[in-house]
Amino acid sequence: MAEDAIGAWLDHVSAHLARVMLLPLFPREGALAAAFDAALTRRGGGSANFARHTRAQFVPGADRAGYVERAVPHKKLKELRRQLRRLGDDGAVALSITGEPAAVPSALGDFLTLEAAGWKGRAGTAARDHADLRTFVETALAGLAGEGKVEIARLCLDGRAIAAIIVLRSGDTAWTWKIAYDESHAHASPGVQLLLHVTHALLADASIARADSCATPDHPMIDHVWRERLALADRLIGLGPRSRADFAFARVIEAARRTELAAAKAVRDRLRG
Repeated sequence: MAEDAIGAWLDHVSAHLARVMLLPLFPREGALAAAFDAALTRRGGGSANFARHTRAQFVPGADRAGYVERAVPHKKLKELRRQLRRLGDDGAVALSITGEPAAVPSALGDFLTLEAAGWKGRAGTAARDHADLRTFVETALAGLAGEGKVEIARLCLDGRAIAAIIVLRSGDTAWTWKIAYDESHAHASPGVQLLLHVTHALLADASIARADSCATPDHPMIDHVWRERLALADRLIGLGPRSRADFAFARVIEAARRTELAAAKAVRDRLRG
């Protein structure tokens, strides 16, 4: 009863919160988009899409055998295998995936350490460095682990994690929610090595039909491993006939806001150049 559930949610938002709403990164295709369109049309609402784009997703279909070999050129796979062997010259290499509730906190600790040591740490956005965000992540993943809905994959060198990926799961879908790696080992492509390990695990699990990368558009790493695409947009919606004037105004303002942001980024890039 997806359409009815979405309609009830829209009624609540309209009555108690707002008449216009922006939904970032909303699917443009599929069952959710169809149910949402039907519920919005039924109540006389309007919508507009901004920032249309696609991002990588994994949808192997019925022919799961050889997915990686079809997606990644043979020369690239050969080079990745060589890099992994060379990494072994520095110590014992181990790839693992854990979803056991008792093991998830330790694996999450490895991820948080890697994230804080990388570019997010330098930018001040790493979860470990913000108590409220760290508490949220730890609490959420502990709860999901108890339901069998989270796995953390790690690439370790002599027992120390040099890459970690948090994978969320629900029903037949998975999400590679976050990834971090030790930049001092970038020559071995630890993030790609671990993603390939996760991909093989997903291929071996017949209950998983798709996985969303949660990545930015044209991502330089995952786009070359997961070849399918998920169509998304930032969706502005007016919640009913009474919101038409508000929606029309918001649509103009949102378009102007995005134009100004794009201009500011262009100036920033020129200055950096």
